[in-house]
Amino acid sequence: MRATATGASELHTNNTPKDPLTQEQLYELAVKSFGLPPECVTETASTGKWHIFDGLHTKKILGIFPSSRHYVRVIDRNGVICLQRKGLGLSVTTKAKFREDIKTLLDETAVYDSIGKTLPGLFAYFGEKQTDLSGLASYEQIVSVLEMEFDLLSDNEKVLLLAVE
Repeated sequence: MRATATGASELHTNNTPKDPLTQEQLYELAVKSFGLPPECVTETASTGKWHIFDGLHTKKILGIFPSSRHYVRVIDRNGVICLQRKGLGLSVTTKAKFREDIKTLLDETAVYDSIGKTLPGLFAYFGEKQTDLSGLASYEQIVSVLEMEFDLLSDNEKVLLLAVE
C-alpha cells in the first residue's frame, strides 16, 4: 500500500482566529478570494466545518460570445481556504444514498475521449473530514474507499461530493 500527500499544509499562527467565522465573514472571504462582485458569489453547500462557495466568472470571447465558468472555494469554519479549483458538479447526499448520487455525479462530469472515460477530481466533505478521491480510477474504487470512511457515520449524515477539474 502506498500513501501520497499533495497540496500545501496549513500554516497556524497567532493570527488564526480561535472562534469560527460568521457566515458573513466567510462570504466576504470568498468574495475577496474570487475577486468577483458579491452578486456573482454564492454559498452552495455546507456541512460540519466545511463551506463550499461558487464563483461565476463570465467573459466575452472575441468581444461577442459570452462564456461562463464556475470556480469553487472550500473554506473551513476558521477561514482557511482548503481548495480552489474549477467546479464541475456538486452532490449533497447522505451516507445512506451516496452510492447512487456519486454514480450520477461521475456520469455527468466524466470526460469521454479516445483513451476512454476519465473521471474528474473528486472530494468528499463530511463532519470534520475532507477526503481526496482524485487518484482513484473507477466508481468501484471510490465507493470502496468511501464505505470505509463512512463506517462510523449514521445513515442520515450529510455528505458533500464535489467534482472539480
